[in-house]
Amino acid sequence: MKNLLLYFLPLLLIACHPKQDEPTEQERQLQAQLIGDWVPAGFVRNAYPTNPPPPPAIIERGYTFLPNGEVDLKQGYYRRSEVGEDEYNNRRYYFLGSKTKYKIAGDSLLIFMPYDSVWTHFPIARLTKDTLSFKGEQGVSNYRRATYHLEKAPTFDAIVLSTSGCYGTCPISNTLISADGQVVFVGEEYTTNEGVYISTITGDIYKELQDNYRKAGIDTISTNFSEATMHQEKMSVTFLKDGKIFKTVSDYGNAGPVELVWANIPLRYLYQSINLKKLQQEELPVYVKHHFLSFAKGEKTLDLTQSEGFLLWNYLRLGKRSQEKFTPRFQVSFIDNNFWGRRGKYGYAPLTNEHIKSIETDGQFYIFYLEGQEPFTINIGFNFFDLNFNEADFTKKDKYGLPIQ
Repeated sequence: MKNLLLYFLPLLLIACHPKQDEPTEQERQLQAQLIGDWVPAGFVRNAYPTNPPPPPAIIERGYTFLPNGEVDLKQGYYRRSEVGEDEYNNRRYYFLGSKTKYKIAGDSLLIFMPYDSVWTHFPIARLTKDTLSFKGEQGVSNYRRATYHLEKAPTFDAIVLSTSGCYGTCPISNTLISADGQVVFVGEEYTTNEGVYISTITGDIYKELQDNYRKAGIDTISTNFSEATMHQEKMSVTFLKDGKIFKTVSDYGNAGPVELVWANIPLRYLYQSINLKKLQQEELPVYVKHHFLSFAKGEKTLDLTQSEGFLLWNYLRLGKRSQEKFTPRFQVSFIDNNFWGRRGKYGYAPLTNEHIKSIETDGQFYIFYLEGQEPFTINIGFNFFDLNFNEADFTKKDKYGLPIQ
């Protein structure tokens, strides 16, 4: 995995001290021209660079400049911590937010960097109504002004974001937020909190997180994006509207629109800035480790994304035990046949007295068959399958897991 520091280290940094004088009229005009949203529009390298080109950043840079002297740097600011003898496996990332102060000094932009408390200097090569360019040692970084018509964008009942991890220390987590302020977070690996947590957020926080995604045009973009590289993380985000899945978007390797990539960042790190209540094992009903859930019928399957699987897991968490009889229609298939168990050297160890043999469902009732125990049924209160899918979505796969046409 590429070093995550590449996400965050500025490409055009020259440290300097903040200017103390009152801004000139030219500086005021430049600041007024900056106000708004700016998205990347390409990098033009010098014909004869003095140094080898820097590695490309995985997440492209973008800005929102506000009239109050605040700037939102879309990929955010971070602090990395490595604790203990096994520094690699103990690596954690702390999100410092994405907003900081800015000002204009002469013909340059100054931004205050939270991770080292230094003002950073970005020489402005060009600034017009629609174009912003910064001049650096290696070339010129260009940006274009973006305009978002959020009055036409849908709003959502809830948003679910899941991150898969990668061949490295990418945090593995699942976060669900709802318009009424409820938060469910599960930290698995390389997160600063591990386990199952619940919390609440204000309506303003939900609106800001939601608007980040609305700027990405969720209703019009593709459902799948993929970078042609290996060992990257995959993020899936599910949007609920009118009580059912509106859309799920999967992005492997940050290949999606920049607005989608940027929107995922503050949501995945939301748990670090809110008060969390940890749920103990006895507070949690039976559930599987929720990766790779699918509905199976005969030789065909319907695979859920990680975020859709987490959504179903949360419905099961809130469901009630039931004695009602039902006719199973599907098996619920899964990988990692264990509970959220004891974390050891090699991950999460299964709790052998709660080993799941199989799960059957009609979409609303889920009967769990466990080794050494009587089966029991959980009623989630509605038919998750019929509300969100249909049997035409099932596919038959070959021995390598590829769909058979």
